[in-house]
Amino acid sequence: MRLHLLFTTVVSAVSASKIVFFAQNLETQNNVQLGSLEYDQQSSTSAFSPENHPTEAGSYCIGTKDLPGKECFAYLETTGDITGQFVVYVDNKNELTEVSFLRGANVLNSRVERIKTNVVPNLNPSQGQPIKEPVVQKVSRKVVVQNEDGEDVEIVEEVEEVVPVDDRSWIQKNWMYVVLPLVLVLLVAPEEKPEGN
Repeated sequence: MRLHLLFTTVVSAVSASKIVFFAQNLETQNNVQLGSLEYDQQSSTSAFSPENHPTEAGSYCIGTKDLPGKECFAYLETTGDITGQFVVYVDNKNELTEVSFLRGANVLNSRVERIKTNVVPNLNPSQGQPIKEPVVQKVSRKVVVQNEDGEDVEIVEEVEEVVPVDDRSWIQKNWMYVVLPLVLVLLVAPEEKPEGN
């Protein structure tokens, strides 16, 4: 029984993370602690415990030191207390990926949103294509040679040559067939004269 309780405590401690949020007044540089958010990875739930520190009117930067790069993730101008909702974004494995603040109701609370992953396009299509190998072709050559009697003799020989692969795109191969008609159209097309007032 004790082992089960200890295991449950350890698992819940590992899967739960606590994030403390603060608001920094941009004029006075004073920090006000807004509260702490506890996120449970196993159940994918969050609970926010607000602190009762009143904030004065002004411009605030909301952030946390518990997540890297989130020291100031939201900007807010308020005439009174800071109220709203902290949104925790999780991926398919219930791992915390992002956090944001939505200004709103007269309380501070939190909610969990699941990020839907979409198919990611291949932005480097040449990487997936197989590399073309050089092609070996049989080439027949006709050579005229003089024999011992001084007569011209035609010899046909077949040689295997490595032909380099042309891996240029269609535009690179046929650019002249595209550019020349465009230039001709631009030269022949009548010039439009603006109508005078």
